[in-house]
Order: sequence, then C-alpha cells, then structure tokens
Amino acid sequence: MTERREQIVESAIRALAREGPAATTRVIAAEAGVNVATLHYHFGGKDALVGEVMRAVTDQIAGTLRAAIPTDAGVEEALEQALRAFWPYVRATRELQLLQYELTTSALRTEPGLARDQYAAYTDMVADIVEETVAASGQTIAVPVDDLVRIVVAGVDGLILQALVAGDDPAASKAVDRALDLFVRMVIRVADPTPAMGGPR
Repeated sequence: MTERREQIVESAIRALAREGPAATTRVIAAEAGVNVATLHYHFGGKDALVGEVMRAVTDQIAGTLRAAIPTDAGVEEALEQALRAFWPYVRATRELQLLQYELTTSALRTEPGLARDQYAAYTDMVADIVEETVAASGQTIAVPVDDLVRIVVAGVDGLILQALVAGDDPAASKAVDRALDLFVRMVIRVADPTPAMGGPR
C-alpha cells in the first residue's frame, strides 16, 4: 500500500470511529486532507475503502495479540497472556471496537463478503497463533484448532460487546472482568494442553 493510501485509510479509521459508518467520503477526504477525487482515484469508492479499513484494524489487532504472547511459553500461558493482555487494548480503543461492530453489521446488509473476509481474518489469525504456540512448545491440545479458535473468537466478541454496553458503569465493568476470568479458565480447560515435550500430565 502506498503512503498516500495508508494516510487515507488511517484518516478513514478516525472519521468512521468518530461518526460511524454513515461518515461520507467527503468527511473522510477532509480528514485525510485530500479532495474526494483523490480518494476515489485510490479506492474507487467508499465500499473498497471500508474494506481496507476493516483489514487495517484486523492487522492492528493481530499485532497487539502477537506482542502479548510470550514466545517461550507453553500453550496454557500463551492463551492466558494473549487474552488478558488484549483487554487493556479493548478498554483503550472503545470507539474503534464499536466501529468494528458497526462495520460488520452494515456489511452484512450491503457487502456480506466484507464481513466474511473480516471473520476469516480473525479466525486465521488466532489459528496461526495457536498452531505456532503448539509447535514451539511441543504440546498438543484436546480439541481441533478450528474448534478452539471458534470458541475464542465467539467469546472475545461477546465480551467486547458487553464491555461496550457497560461503558463507564463500574459495577457492570467489574462483571465483565469477572466474566473474562471465567472465560480464560474455560478456554484453557477446553484446550487441555499436554505438558511440554509430552511429559506426564
């Protein structure tokens, strides 16, 4: 992606996070400091730009997750660290998290392929992390990777939505935190990783 395209995508993320999917190409172009014709030259239209936004946000999440995973950890520690370290990012990027849900539901009505691509990217990302951790640790898990990944993505999705609804309500936020603790324990129990290098359980 060229520098100008990257600039427009970053500006689109800001504009869409601020105003929601209804943000016009004129608003996005103004945020990027370009004219609408330049935006259309690089992306053809808003749908293609929104697709790039969804991919950029997914890449950002992937980077956050990968940075959180200890490279020398076993599967259990890697899963726990990834899920817990991801949560401060969720709390700090409320508008971005809300935007993702808005773009997904909007795409399901108008461009369902964008939503399918988005979730394929999420599941592939988590699958890569699980498979790499399993390979590096010499461990095995008790369920197919695809099944574990679906559980993780579904659970994280639900917890993020609950956190968005909780907003600044302290009691509701604490309830979400407790649910996260239980979810981490559930994921580890479902994965049921063997000890590293096939040692005794």
